[in-house]
Amino acid sequence: MNENARAKAANLEFWSSPVEPEPLGGGITNTNFIVGDRDERFVVRIGDDIPIHGVMRFNEIAAARAAHAAGISPEIVYRADGVFVEQGDDFGVIGHAAHQLADRLAAPGPSVTQMSSHTVSPIRSPPSTTTRDEVPGVK
Repeated sequence: MNENARAKAANLEFWSSPVEPEPLGGGITNTNFIVGDRDERFVVRIGDDIPIHGVMRFNEIAAARAAHAAGISPEIVYRADGVFVEQGDDFGVIGHAAHQLADRLAAPGPSVTQMSSHTVSPIRSPPSTTTRDEVPGVK
C-alpha cells in the first residue's frame, strides 16, 4: 500500500473527524481507498496526471460527473489537486457503476423488433459495374 497516498486521503479537509482509509484495489494509475465518515462511505481516488500515458485527471473527473448525471456512478463530493472523493459504498468505483448499469439494462425497454420497425433502408452505393464516365462530375 502507498502510505503517502493513504496519509493524503486521511488528511483531507473534507472529513468531519479523523478517518482510517481502507485500501481498495483496482487502481492502475491511481490509489483508491474506502473511507467512512458522517455515517456514510466514500471512495477516495489519489492520482496525478500522467501526460505520457494520456492520463489527465480533469478528463477523468468530467467523465465521472457525466456518469453520475446518467445515473451510473457515484457523485463527486470533493476534489483537490491529485484527489477526488466520490460518495460510494463497498462496490468500489467501477463496481458501483457496473451495478447501476446492470439495473438500468434490466429495465423494460423496446425490443429489437419494435425498434427495427422504425428504421429506414440503408443508402446503397452505385453498382460496381458503374464506370467513371457514368458518374456525374467525375472525370
